[in-house]
Amino acid sequence: MKIGFIGLGIMGKPMAKNLLKAGYELNICDINEDAVADVIAKIDAIGTVTLDSKSAIDEARKAYDKLTAEQQAKVSNYATLTAAETTYAKLVQDKADQDAADAVIAKINAIGTVTLKSKKAIDAARKAYDGLTEAQKALVPASVV
Repeated sequence: MKIGFIGLGIMGKPMAKNLLKAGYELNICDINEDAVADVIAKIDAIGTVTLDSKSAIDEARKAYDKLTAEQQAKVSNYATLTAAETTYAKLVQDKADQDAADAVIAKINAIGTVTLKSKKAIDAARKAYDGLTEAQKALVPASVV
C-alpha cells in the first residue's frame, strides 16, 4: 500500500520511519531541509566501499530516492553515492569471478597424480575451466592449468 506523507518534522519523521519499518511504501513531500541533510549524512557514512557496504549504500539510495526533485538537487555529495554503487558492484563481480576461479583451481588440484583412473576428475576440471569467462580464466594461475 502506498501512503502519501507530508512533512518530516518533529512528529512526522518518527511516524514515517515506523510506517517504513511496517513495510508501507511512502510518497513523501517535505520542505524541511533536514531530509536533505539526512541523505547527505547517510552518503557520507558509506565511507570506504567494501563488500560489507551494501546496507549503507542501499539506505542512502533509498533515502535519496524518497526526496523530491528539488531536494535531490540540494544533495551536494550525490556523485559519492553513485561512485559507491559502481565500486560496490565491481567488488561483487570481482568476488564472484575469484570464487569461480577458486572452485576450478580446487577441481584441478583434486586431480592429484594423474593415473588411468583420473579421467573423470580431469574431464570435470576441464568442463569447469571451459565454463569460466575470460576474466575468470585469467585468475587461474598458469602453474595450475
